[in-house]
Amino acid sequence: DHKNLFEYGFDTYTKYQILTKGTVTIPDENYYLDKEIYIENNFEYSLLETEKENIMIKYLIEKKESNGEIGKIEVYLIDKLIHTEKLFVREKEVEKKTIIEKIKDWFKNL
Repeated sequence: DHKNLFEYGFDTYTKYQILTKGTVTIPDENYYLDKEIYIENNFEYSLLETEKENIMIKYLIEKKESNGEIGKIEVYLIDKLIHTEKLFVREKEVEKKTIIEKIKDWFKNL
């Protein structure tokens, strides 16, 4: 029985990556334009093929002046909460270029 249930699960459900760790783009978010919003973990969930269209993601954000935790992402399957992930904010990393790279860029823009 265990073997049959195990095989049924693998034959019927597919694991989908719902959230990917790293930078998160939040629609219509304008408060943190000069900063990077990110999550620290991936989230995968096993779903039927017909269920994947029923995943909803809600962003709950607080407006804060400092870096750190600013809210959370809630993942729903239809109306059932299946996962919560913390949202963080940090300063955007500025790409540092050598003087040679800056000169090359300057010539490219002429």
